[in-house]
Amino acid sequence: MNSKQLIKIRDNIVKLKENLNDRQKRLVAIALYVLLPIAILIFIYTPLRARIRNADSQLDTLTTELANQRSKADALKKLILTGRLMKQSEVSSALNEITEQGRAFGLKFISITPYKLERSTEVHARHLPISFIIESEYEGLGQFLAYLEEFPLAITELRGLNVRPGEKRRFNLNTELLVYLYMEAEDEKE
Repeated sequence: MNSKQLIKIRDNIVKLKENLNDRQKRLVAIALYVLLPIAILIFIYTPLRARIRNADSQLDTLTTELANQRSKADALKKLILTGRLMKQSEVSSALNEITEQGRAFGLKFISITPYKLERSTEVHARHLPISFIIESEYEGLGQFLAYLEEFPLAITELRGLNVRPGEKRRFNLNTELLVYLYMEAEDEKE
């Protein structure tokens, strides 16, 4: 707009103001008081609302990621409290230690089956599932499970336990046990 147009608009507003009576002036003032905040809301709040929505979406994403990281950290804390991550080269000595101690508790190992080394989904580590089929008495099995919980050579986790009464004697048990031995992720070989 040039200065002539602005002057013309100003003159029209002054003429309009002179022609208004007191009641009309009050109505115009009230309309300005009502319309001015609405105009401010429209021109300021609308872009702000879009930024708020974007920030809210980012907050939801970060909250989900934080919850995932917290669950991973909790799983890792749980594992750290009960042992250490062993190296893949230590698996055979760990199995020897487990079977020797189990025999000392009076367990008879029918089979020991290590499965394929797997990547752990809970923590940055690998785990080796090992299936045991055992014949034992109640007391020996309890001692063996307590020993596995505090196993000094590696972090162990009991993932499956199936106990049935033995067929030969009343106080014997047939037990199927699935144990995970956790080891360092750096030893991955694929």
